Amino acid sequence: MSTDVSTLEFDVEQIINNRTNFNALPAICQRLELELPPADFQKYYHIFLLSLLLENNLNDARFLWKRIPPAIKSADGELQAIWAIGQSMWKKAYADVYIAAQAFSWSAANAPIVTSIIENYRKHMFQVLSKAYTTISVADAAACLGISPSTTVQECVQAGWTFDSITNTLAPTKEVISKMQKTGQEQLQQLTDYIVHLERK
Repeated sequence: MSTDVSTLEFDVEQIINNRTNFNALPAICQRLELELPPADFQKYYHIFLLSLLLENNLNDARFLWKRIPPAIKSADGELQAIWAIGQSMWKKAYADVYIAAQAFSWSAANAPIVTSIIENYRKHMFQVLSKAYTTISVADAAACLGISPSTTVQECVQAGWTFDSITNTLAPTKEVISKMQKTGQEQLQQLTDYIVHLERK
């Protein structure tokens, strides 16, 4: 085993033990997959797949799943459970993402990454709901966020949403909408400036 591979494996171990810097895992695992024999790389399938889901890199996650030998997939219940999360994310089955994450008793190495996946996914879904809806029922918002209706109301109100107890609906405030629109306009202007810069080269 080369020194580079040993260093990479040590880096993975440190990241898992320290439960930090998970975003470095995809690149490390990609290099390990190229350097290690398939039989030796097998132990990294869990971490690699989870790290791709954490980045919401669903295309690479699907390709990795296809590369994993069928015999390994069928014999590894935890690997199947990880992919159940990935499948739900791919299908945009929002509520199923949380259900899949809660349905398995995760190993000590994988549990922190699963937790980070769900936290990131919930933040992503909150942004999606904020942009896509002027009003949404509490029940629908709770399903998309994977939390109870009461917690949904509490967190959305804290984030600047308004709650209508009569219709049991939530809505972003005008300030939140305005901020999002301003951000989108700024990003569009930045993109336009960049294109003009390229054309002048």
